[in-house]
Amino acid sequence: MNDNFEKRLQKMTPREIPSAWREKILDSARRDAPSAASPAKSREFLRHLVKPSPASDFLFKLWCELVWPKPVAWAGVAAAWVLILVLKISTQDASQLVAQKSSASPEAIAEVRQQKRFFAELVGIAERPATASAGPVLSRPRSERRPKIQMG
Repeated sequence: MNDNFEKRLQKMTPREIPSAWREKILDSARRDAPSAASPAKSREFLRHLVKPSPASDFLFKLWCELVWPKPVAWAGVAAAWVLILVLKISTQDASQLVAQKSSASPEAIAEVRQQKRFFAELVGIAERPATASAGPVLSRPRSERRPKIQMG
């Protein structure tokens, strides 16, 4: 049945739309077109672009509530983030260069070691010699090794 209808449509020649109808249709379209002054109309226009589903419905409502009413404010937020990223990238190399140049002097390192020794004396922690080894390394299988637990 649809095949017959389609064949008849193909045989027909298209007719010209009357000019009065054409102007009426165009006026109606211009009147209903979305504009910045009418957010409700523009929401309806956007609604026709998206196929309804629960996920798209949620995203559409979220868009309409958060972003659509104040697009200039959101553009400002986006511009601020871009500015932050540009500043971060532009200052990153300089901070690494300063960190390399400001390494601790040997005197400062010796002073920190002296403070650690003094603190250990105050707390009563016995200082271990730096060259003392933990003991001979035995070549046993891993499963037979016993962990050494050091307290203090």
